[in-house]
Amino acid sequence: MIGVPRRKVVLFFAAILLGIAAYSIPFAGLSLAGRITLGIFVTAALLWVTEAIPLFVTSFVILFAEVAFLGLPGGPLGLPPGGFAIFFAPFFDPIIVLFFGGFVLGIAMNRYHLDLMTAGVILRGVGTRPAWILAGFMGTTAFLSMWLSNTATTVLMIAVLVPILRGIPRDDPFHKALVLGIPFAANVGGVGTPIGTPPNAIAVANLAREGIFVSFLEWMVLSIPILLLILALTWGALLLFYRPNTHQLELNLAAAPPLNGRAWLVVGTFLVTVGLWLTAPLHGVPEGAVALLPVVVFFGFGLLQSGDLSRVGWDVLFIVGGGLALGVAMDRSDLTRWVVSQVNLEGLALWSVLLLLAAVAALMTTFISNSATAALLIPIITNLPGIPALPVTLAVAIAASLSMALPISTPPNAIAYGTGEVGTADMARVGVPITVLGVLLVAVVGVTYWSILG
Repeated sequence: MIGVPRRKVVLFFAAILLGIAAYSIPFAGLSLAGRITLGIFVTAALLWVTEAIPLFVTSFVILFAEVAFLGLPGGPLGLPPGGFAIFFAPFFDPIIVLFFGGFVLGIAMNRYHLDLMTAGVILRGVGTRPAWILAGFMGTTAFLSMWLSNTATTVLMIAVLVPILRGIPRDDPFHKALVLGIPFAANVGGVGTPIGTPPNAIAVANLAREGIFVSFLEWMVLSIPILLLILALTWGALLLFYRPNTHQLELNLAAAPPLNGRAWLVVGTFLVTVGLWLTAPLHGVPEGAVALLPVVVFFGFGLLQSGDLSRVGWDVLFIVGGGLALGVAMDRSDLTRWVVSQVNLEGLALWSVLLLLAAVAALMTTFISNSATAALLIPIITNLPGIPALPVTLAVAIAASLSMALPISTPPNAIAYGTGEVGTADMARVGVPITVLGVLLVAVVGVTYWSILG
């Protein structure tokens, strides 16, 4: 094909052929609908792993295949006319709307320099000692990535960091610690809220499908202590591997412009929206509906223009939607229950189950996107017999964000690598042990903490 790399074409058709091969195997106890869904699952997994086509395009492959082979009247699922809409519904699932509102909030904060102002306020209080400067950068990055996309947060904080790097000798190991601290903190910080990173959204939506509803505030209560422990571990590891040569550094931060009336309206809308998210159990308005508030205010009153919609992470929303649509097919076709019946984890302690599943998630997300990892694993693990769905789903969602080892693991890692200040070996040197210890923390501390909460 003209202009299309031959390797990508080969990988694309190989994924389809292997999906057909998986469908053709007569697995005992698996229905026709289950075999078709298995073929779709294998094709999607291979396309996500190889990136033969963009990740969000794979979501449309999933949607087309589900409608064509499962959703038509008289098909293996026995759906009525128009029943195929069950596969379209996940693309406007409440969690998708919640994520969309989060993107709009982030765009407005960036447009009116509130992200830079927040970073400046926090960082000016850290002093001149290298360890505290690193803590300030990592803490600020983690906080911002709870509300903004991890990629946008990394871009912002790398820009804030550049003036400080100029004052540090290139041969000072602390140079690398600062550069690596930002993507690592962005990865970990996204764990803290349902809108922080796509695996969280996939986890919340799949838990809701199983009748387990986790509110915005409940997610934060369950995740933030683990987040803080992993963040502290990462901070300590960076200081250990890249010990600074100097005892004092001067911060030279660009000042954000003063707030005008529009910026104050953004601040007010942000505070009201977050407040409503945190108090959803009290007023009963779903978090997805609350997420429409900033959309209405910012676009309705001209704080953002229609062109700003191009800055929304539509690809991320479509990836999440595709993962949820795949989960619907796996549930309706009983593929999930069949896969679960082939897995025997009974008799294992809960912490060991969490350790195993978190390790699988962390390994997968080192090489493929954390969204794809969550989309493949979470629909299966929420149905494990004898295993409580909430802690294992939390563990996998968190572990999917512990992508510290390679530049290809996450966009924040790639951005830091792209600065030319760190190499792959620099990232792996500290990223691999952090990932391993992070998985252990999730399994051991997580199960203890979540058990205390009941």
